[in-house]
Amino acid sequence: MVELLRDDHGTEWFMELNGRTWGSMALSRRQGFEYPAWVVRQALHTDLAAAFPEEAAQPVVCRNAGRELMHLLFVLRGPRSRAFTEWPRFWGALIEVLRVRSNDSFYNWRRDDKRVFLSDCWRTVWDQVLKPKD
Repeated sequence: MVELLRDDHGTEWFMELNGRTWGSMALSRRQGFEYPAWVVRQALHTDLAAAFPEEAAQPVVCRNAGRELMHLLFVLRGPRSRAFTEWPRFWGALIEVLRVRSNDSFYNWRRDDKRVFLSDCWRTVWDQVLKPKD
């Protein structure tokens, strides 16, 4: 997994290179890179090679609805440091979260089992905001 963040000017900044599977696996799978299936196939038949998909006609965006809800809560809370010279406005952030483009997909979304998606959203918010701290 390679993590990049894009600043306000559109410049991408390298953040992390991680060799383990992570939430970004959903993005790879949406693009046709079936890494989990490849690993199993290679374990069973070591002579098999991965089949790479055709390049997508448009970029694929895989969104995490739970994290986007957290973003809205942070925007509502407001900046906690004077170092922030600009802070997003709530209504603009809400519109961006609600805007779903044709190339958007959601992490953990499965048409045949919506409970996984809803549970992931709930657990993300619960673990960050509502869960009592020990």
